[in-house]
Amino acid sequence: MPRPFPKRGPGMTEVVVVGAGPVGLYTAIRAAELGCGVTVVESRTDPIDKACGEGLMPGGLRRLIAIGVDPPGFAFDGITYLDATTARGARASFTGAAGRGVRRTVLHESMACRTKEVNARRVTGRLTGVRQDAKTATAVLDGGEELTGDYLVGADGLHSTVRRRLGLEPRPSRHPRYGLTQHFLVAP
Repeated sequence: MPRPFPKRGPGMTEVVVVGAGPVGLYTAIRAAELGCGVTVVESRTDPIDKACGEGLMPGGLRRLIAIGVDPPGFAFDGITYLDATTARGARASFTGAAGRGVRRTVLHESMACRTKEVNARRVTGRLTGVRQDAKTATAVLDGGEELTGDYLVGADGLHSTVRRRLGLEPRPSRHPRYGLTQHFLVAP
């Protein structure tokens, strides 16, 4: 049974997770299940939506279910990639369990609900700075609030503020990335 958020002083916790997307929430849930006090920092309101594949592979679905997250959706037995210009493609069927098609907002709502159940604290704010010493890391938020933890997890995506603030930016890619999404009402 997860313990409640520890009383370690104002702004102190064991794990500070910056970013409440699927990776950040998964990290928060697992850390809380392991007995850590967790604070999740996110500037956006729930549910968080963005362009993504909206499909959980069998291994990912198995890991979510193991932490108590079982979002509703539709089973699928493989992946097909098609090139619209040449009509060529590739298909890979799953040999074991099925994957599941899940709308991103539904996945997020399921994970956010589980995060509350394991007593991970949620703070709304935008990261403006990061400080670290030999034992702790501090997330500085807009408005001046500071959250210090034994660990700071940067799960804040492709344009990570944590990575940038720590000077860990990779070399710029020569290939820009785009994410587009469109939804159709069809039978599963």
